[in-house]
Amino acid sequence: MLKTLLGPKTDSLDGEKNVAMYSQDVCSPSSFRPAPKLMDGQIHIWTISQRPRTLSDYTFLLSSDEMKRATRMRLPHLFERFVADHGLLRLLLSAYLETDPRLLQFGTNKYGKPRLLIPACRLRFNMSHSGDITMIAICLDAEIGIDVEAIRPIIEWEEIAASHFSLRESASIHAEEASAQIDAFYRCWTRKEALIKAIGTGLSISLDSFSVSTSLKEPAALLHCTWDAEEVSRWSLMHLDPADNYVGALAIRGAAWTTRHFTWP
Repeated sequence: MLKTLLGPKTDSLDGEKNVAMYSQDVCSPSSFRPAPKLMDGQIHIWTISQRPRTLSDYTFLLSSDEMKRATRMRLPHLFERFVADHGLLRLLLSAYLETDPRLLQFGTNKYGKPRLLIPACRLRFNMSHSGDITMIAICLDAEIGIDVEAIRPIIEWEEIAASHFSLRESASIHAEEASAQIDAFYRCWTRKEALIKAIGTGLSISLDSFSVSTSLKEPAALLHCTWDAEEVSRWSLMHLDPADNYVGALAIRGAAWTTRHFTWP
């Protein structure tokens, strides 16, 4: 959503120590297989930085519907990014499911959140990209959302915050030192977008109808929710630092999750 607000300048988890255990694994650049074992109560977070040498590496994996969506991209780099990201997603999910990536079928809910069309499938996933990084989060049996943003100066960040953030969030951001406010803005944005993606109802939820923490001095968390106060206890948020000059966030239903982090290649 941030890239929609900001226009064409932008393309479009370390877990908190109190809720997540961190481990780092580096996979072979040639394949995601064999996939690491995914346990109950565990989140696998993938940070992918490699772009395809040729699009033919991935175009043959995509469905006709995915290729139609790709051809709607007006700019060549957006077309290439869509093909690469969705090809990599197929390769990664098929490694976990031990199946042919070309056989995977995807559907969406009425708000556009993607899901696997496999009977009784426990695997849940979400994907985000910005700049040179794509992030994919995978778990079992829980709604999940992830967001990543490349940090860059935004002249109008205060106007965006005033229009889309709650008063509580705006006050928290302005309480930071002036030099740290843009980072707090991005932390707030990614946490809000990750939660909306996890809930799966898109912008039918007003961004200022809930509040998240924004300071590094406190854990990432949902602090307040106007439509249902109990939502605060139903969701966990995690802060992510995937690379220099990037920030991310993950939202997942439930608590006591552990994380494993992987990079590819």
